[in-house]
Amino acid sequence: MTNLFKRILAAIIKAKQTQADRIILQMRCSQAYRELLRMDERELADIGINRNDIKRIAYDKNFNR
Repeated sequence: MTNLFKRILAAIIKAKQTQADRIILQMRCSQAYRELLRMDERELADIGINRNDIKRIAYDKNFNR
């Protein structure tokens, strides 16, 4: 393989991996959001979450890593 071909292939692989990572993160956020929505007010209070904060918390990148 030529050096140019190797670099092009590496760039394609990196782009696909980045895309896959974003999809996985989105799936995790959606799952966290659904799970938090299923909780009642008492369960949410036990973990220190207000129902109004569910979406922000579920989609916070630091929360889902």
